[in-house]
This record gives sequence, C-alpha cells and structure tokens, in this order.
Amino acid sequence: MTEPIPDWWVKALADFGAGMGFRDADSWCTDVLNLSVNDGRQCLVDVERCGDEIVLAVLCRAPRPEVREKALFLLRRCGVESYLPFVVQVGLKGDDVLVLAARIGRAEAYRMQNAFELLLALVADAGL
Repeated sequence: MTEPIPDWWVKALADFGAGMGFRDADSWCTDVLNLSVNDGRQCLVDVERCGDEIVLAVLCRAPRPEVREKALFLLRRCGVESYLPFVVQVGLKGDDVLVLAARIGRAEAYRMQNAFELLLALVADAGL
C-alpha cells in the first residue's frame, strides 16, 4: 500500500512551482520532481522528499577542461566558513556534471524557492 503524500509536501511543491511560474503546480503530487531549466545554462533540477526533509539539487554540465576548477571553486564557496543560509553539498556525477544539493527540513519547506535561488546563484558564480 502506498503511503499518502503529506500536505506539507504538496504545499511546498505548489509554492515552489508557482514561484517558478507554473500554473498547474498545485496539482503536482509526487515524491520526486524533475525539471529542466533553460536560462542559458541548461540545468536539471531534482526535488525529492526524503521523510521529513527535502533534497533540492541542481545539476549542470561543465566543460571537461574546467570541471576540476569549477568543482574546487564551488567546494570553497560552499564551505562552512561561507555562512550560507542552507547547507549546500557539492559533488560530481560522471566526468562533467556538477551537482549542488541543499537539504531543507519540513519546518523550512516554505524556503524551498530561496534554496533554489541560492543554488542557481552559486552556479552562476562558478560561470556555469
């Protein structure tokens, strides 16, 4: 039997989708949401509910000769001493896809749009 989708998650998805301009976001009823954002960068966005947490990830392809440089930049930029409003993890998927992920607790689900904007700003800072 499938567990019902919690109301807090449905509201968080609806608010997030509306913030991105989707008119039908209030009908999104899934534990995983994948979007492609093309604002000149072609990033993938992955939003997933893991219990009482949200994992919001942005995946961007980097030119292979620049992957190491960009990954190191992001690791430094997202370190504890950066005092970002969210904990941001940086990683690689394959040889050339940089992944930035933020974990958001249920109590802060209303801040998902802020976390998304932060991840996109970090991507822009890295020149991706």
